[in-house]
Amino acid sequence: MRYLIFLIVILCSCNIKQDSNVIAQTPYQDSLVYGLVQNDFLIFTDSSKIDSVRQSFIKDGYIFSTEINRYVHIDAEELAEGSFNFFKNDLTKILKKRGLEITFSTTGNFEKLHEVMINNRRFNLYDDKNLADFSFWDIGSRRFFNAINLELEKSKSNERFYLLYGGNDLGAILLTDEQFELIEKINEGNAKEIPYKP
Repeated sequence: MRYLIFLIVILCSCNIKQDSNVIAQTPYQDSLVYGLVQNDFLIFTDSSKIDSVRQSFIKDGYIFSTEINRYVHIDAEELAEGSFNFFKNDLTKILKKRGLEITFSTTGNFEKLHEVMINNRRFNLYDDKNLADFSFWDIGSRRFFNAINLELEKSKSNERFYLLYGGNDLGAILLTDEQFELIEKINEGNAKEIPYKP
């Protein structure tokens, strides 16, 4: 019997832990989360899951759900090393949901020039100066997503990638201007949770 009570206490305490990425906490924030839904934040959710995803999202405001098809974990180290396979499938899926195909790869000059190609356009992800001052993770991520955003602009998309966090926790989220503004208001006073332009 003692073991059963101990097990119940452990299980209950595990469920109490609050996820720091859950953003709906006050009635004001709840109304902003509802505003995201009204601004098509869930539009690329699979139709078979939309009802459950909508209910869950309105309840907890968790913007990182893979079912929403907006957020992808990137990891700046993987990106800077040209290890695109770490995030390629997830990023490609998000773009395909929008009818877009953006190709990206390293070139034969990656080791020497840190050169990548996005839709047949070559550019250096970072340079030797960035390596020397250790800014190459940040610079590489910004250049990569600036190039992706340029392709989104060419395709007449009204969405752009914004970055979140940095280093190994780097992520990217695809938003309209209105969706970004709502997320910014939801996280007012918590700057690290506000996406930023690359």
